[in-house]
Amino acid sequence: MTVNENTSAEHIDAEPEVTFFAPVRPTVVQALRPGDEILVPTDDGPFPHVAQRARITDIRDDEASRLITVNGDLIGEVSGLFEKPANPGEVLHRLVQPGEPPQNESSILVRGDKLWKWIGATMNVADQPEQFILLAWQRVQDDEIDGEAIEVRMRSVWNPRKTVTQTAMLDSTIAFKGYR
Repeated sequence: MTVNENTSAEHIDAEPEVTFFAPVRPTVVQALRPGDEILVPTDDGPFPHVAQRARITDIRDDEASRLITVNGDLIGEVSGLFEKPANPGEVLHRLVQPGEPPQNESSILVRGDKLWKWIGATMNVADQPEQFILLAWQRVQDDEIDGEAIEVRMRSVWNPRKTVTQTAMLDSTIAFKGYR
């Protein structure tokens, strides 16, 4: 993680500010949103016991390299910028906001063209109680819609020998529960 800190002489001489954090929720990087507050590691001690608070301002996806870059501002005692390149599935420590539902009750909607970030995640297939692990994602040409679509391959959580392949529109949405 790249961190650029700004500290002024007056800030160093000032009394340290006591900051109380909300509960922290481990959150996969692909479920983060601009405006989320996260903990950023420092060199001052063990993480997450010693960390800086930051607010995400921008998230950039690179489908070709399968990399997500999170950018933001350090807030609180130290000001500056941070940048965190991450692989999908990498966990960051997000501060829980007041009134946010428990993680097992939360869900996030993902467009079909962004499903590449969710390979390895558990999902439900519409109209089936069974859960599946997303194994593969690729763009395909679909003659029925006369254009580009996505094809996903999934493995059943209940029966690991069962795999399912489905084709969907790029703008279709899938809900992932418990990731936020």
